[in-house]
Amino acid sequence: NGELDLSGVHYAVLDEADEMLNMGFKEDVETILEATVAEQRQTVLFSATHPPWVRSVAREYLRSPVSVDAVGKGASEAATTVEHIAVLTPDSERARGRTLADVISVYGVSDSRTIVFTSTKREVDELCVSAALAPLGAQPLHGDVTQKQREITLSKFRDGHFPVLVATDVAARG
Repeated sequence: NGELDLSGVHYAVLDEADEMLNMGFKEDVETILEATVAEQRQTVLFSATHPPWVRSVAREYLRSPVSVDAVGKGASEAATTVEHIAVLTPDSERARGRTLADVISVYGVSDSRTIVFTSTKREVDELCVSAALAPLGAQPLHGDVTQKQREITLSKFRDGHFPVLVATDVAARG
């Protein structure tokens, strides 16, 4: 609304920049950055992925950008010790839960662990209490779970206390 004076901003930090821009916030980010003084602003973009359009945005808004690649090879790579499976599931939530339970029982072994990613917190909660996944001990991980509980849940999952973790796809990025 033009009520906020951003001319004194020295640092602009965009965490999950790729996701923010992918979700349609590009114009909002541009509006904010344009309200700052580019010559006095250091802009930092954090991103789990570096698709070409993120690099394009970086070139547009950063001066002398430096890219830090935590993977070390210039591209994200899936872990070779993890089996990735994509399965198109039926639309009904009940059928989806049964399909997921079937996939887990077919591909899982006695000491394996499975992470199921969904797009909403509601889906996470519903899958965890569903007749199909509740018997497997499925536990939720999403933004409504406190940070302390998230750490406990992840620790117990890593230690094998339960075999199925159901998380929002945002959690996949971290």
